[in-house]
Amino acid sequence: MPSANAAPIITKTSSVIDQRLGPPESFNRSGVTARRPDSSPEPPAGGSHRSSDISPALSPPTSPQPASGVHDLYHRTQITRNSPVQGIPGQPKGANMPAVAGYSHVAICVADVEESKHFYGEQLGLGEIDRPDFGFPGAWYEVGSLQLHLMQREMDQSVEGIGPHFALYIPTDDFHSEVERLRSDGVNVMVEPNQRDNDGIWAAFCKDPDGNIIELTDMGPDHHK
Repeated sequence: MPSANAAPIITKTSSVIDQRLGPPESFNRSGVTARRPDSSPEPPAGGSHRSSDISPALSPPTSPQPASGVHDLYHRTQITRNSPVQGIPGQPKGANMPAVAGYSHVAICVADVEESKHFYGEQLGLGEIDRPDFGFPGAWYEVGSLQLHLMQREMDQSVEGIGPHFALYIPTDDFHSEVERLRSDGVNVMVEPNQRDNDGIWAAFCKDPDGNIIELTDMGPDHHK
């Protein structure tokens, strides 16, 4: 019969053991183990566990958990790193997607086209390409898949003068419908679509809210290839 001063048997449990061996086991000082069907720890006779009785080595591993809002969103959407992008809510889709497919060219005004041709063509090494006759001096260069257009004329920001501008490329099949879409959306199309006689290119001009001139054209990257 154990004496009144005998130390109580200390029972240690761990979820690590639960995961690997099934139901938890109780350990006594002699090393004898006995499996209990109940997974909840049983307090020793005459008292309850003290925090110092539980070995840190047997404590279950913990890992940081996301904030509840992010955690809930993840489980609602099941978004993973490899999930395909489904689109942004509120953005136009399908037939309403803007038809702008990229840049076409950038046009700048120069004071002396021959001096500028020396700089861009000989010093920078850009390749000059054919340019239609617009009634004023200029030059066109290839810059990768885009173009640089030089215009020898005054820095005229009026639409009639068509000064410095950049051009957006719209495929031919979408060109007219896209111009009409912009017009119906409140954009002031200041030069109506017109087709050049020499190469059949379509172009129209508008301005952004700050007065920058934008050309819309179906002259794409492969036009001079």
